[in-house]
Amino acid sequence: MIETTPVQLSRELIFPTKINFHKETLTERYGRFVAEPLERGWGDTVGNSLRRILLSSLEGVAVTAVKVAGAKHEFAALKGVQEDVLHIILNLKRLRLKLFSDGPEILYLQADKAGEVKASAIRETPNAEVINRDLVIATLEPGAKLDIELEVSRGRGYLPSELNKREGRPAGFLVVDALFSPIVKINYDVENARVGHITDYDRLNLDIWTDGSLSPSDALSKALTILSSLTGTLLTAVSGNGAAKAGRAGSIEEAGELHDITEEIGKTKTSDYAHALRDPKVQELLVQPIETLELAPRTLNCLKVAHIKTIRDLVKKGEEELLAYKNFGEKSLTEVKEKIKELGLDLGLKI
Repeated sequence: MIETTPVQLSRELIFPTKINFHKETLTERYGRFVAEPLERGWGDTVGNSLRRILLSSLEGVAVTAVKVAGAKHEFAALKGVQEDVLHIILNLKRLRLKLFSDGPEILYLQADKAGEVKASAIRETPNAEVINRDLVIATLEPGAKLDIELEVSRGRGYLPSELNKREGRPAGFLVVDALFSPIVKINYDVENARVGHITDYDRLNLDIWTDGSLSPSDALSKALTILSSLTGTLLTAVSGNGAAKAGRAGSIEEAGELHDITEEIGKTKTSDYAHALRDPKVQELLVQPIETLELAPRTLNCLKVAHIKTIRDLVKKGEEELLAYKNFGEKSLTEVKEKIKELGLDLGLKI
């Protein structure tokens, strides 16, 4: 493992400069990440926080409804098919996919040859890709046919079938429980780490297994972004007057210290702009969730659908890119530009 040079901050706190990973064992589905040195006790604090976020809060893709030709309910039996519909649905719930749209998407499976029917028989679309193509879905006898429509959707965590209802779903679909998490398993442990002659620091080892729809490094990056957004929101809420207003988080304008730095950005010459963006306080501003901009609900929903979650995500987008999003028009663009201009920022920043 590569040793890192710690950065000493105020109150003599020790922070790691980066997270190392074991390149020898890193795959598309497994990765071991190591962070050191951490203050004593921080290993468990960070490890447990990341573990909970990874298991419950990452977005994934799952089958949310199934339509089987010739079956009116999940307990039906199909002629010439060894498995009943319930068994087929259980197999389909193990299907892992990548979705390149906001979804939901409808996929089709048609088979008429005797033998095992695998996930590779599913007709992929430009917006959907099957990961575990060797998954056995059903077994056909000679002369039997199987015709299935699959609804696949994005989501987080676990969604029971009774809550998995949406308007516009075609008739005949059987709603199923959905487990969206792309994380299969998480382990972490904490060891002693050395800084100079002192060994009273923590080393965090984090093992991540995914289903293949997301790499371990991307999963960790997303979890860290969520954790950063959470702490950033709390910082915004308390940095203005020492406490959030009752019933809502404080807005960016209420966060006095951050607002002061945005005024300074607005006065900065173009040649010094990139340097100003590297200011730690500006970095704190950029990780704030877009909710703190207090945009109109329609505009905010459009950005969320486009997976724009933080101010950094937003200011990296150009005007044409934003206008290409569904339901995002000139009015929304004008509103966004005004809000980020108040912060001394602009669209299309290379950060």
